[in-house]
Amino acid sequence: MSGQAHPAAVGDPVERLRRRIQAYARYASLMHAQIEALDAGDLDRFTSLSEDRRRVAAEVDGDGLTPDGQGAALASGADDPVIGELIRAARRELMKCLEADRQIDERLRRMRKESLDRIRSLDASQHGVESYVRTEPTRPALDVRF
Repeated sequence: MSGQAHPAAVGDPVERLRRRIQAYARYASLMHAQIEALDAGDLDRFTSLSEDRRRVAAEVDGDGLTPDGQGAALASGADDPVIGELIRAARRELMKCLEADRQIDERLRRMRKESLDRIRSLDASQHGVESYVRTEPTRPALDVRF
């Protein structure tokens, strides 16, 4: 490391907040794509999108988008109409993420229940096969009469 400040940590709080909102929007977009993948039954795509979500989350959580003191800077600028609007925009994006997360959870629960129901149904039908098979051991015999 060269000791230089991280690029996201440089600049004013307004620009950092804008970058954060963009990351939230990308995250919400990925979540909606995951919902579409689940609805289409494309679990490979769902998994791939999960990886993309992890990368965006790491960007938001660990890439210096909230350097020490930024919260205080935003709080001190709360009366600034630009910062106030950006905070509301961030909140809207987070609410989209929460709603998408709820929808994903609902779909996954439904899929899990459907899978369990199918497994139980298959298991129940397997027991019917046993009635066609003789359960008593018998000595194999070959009928050689003509």
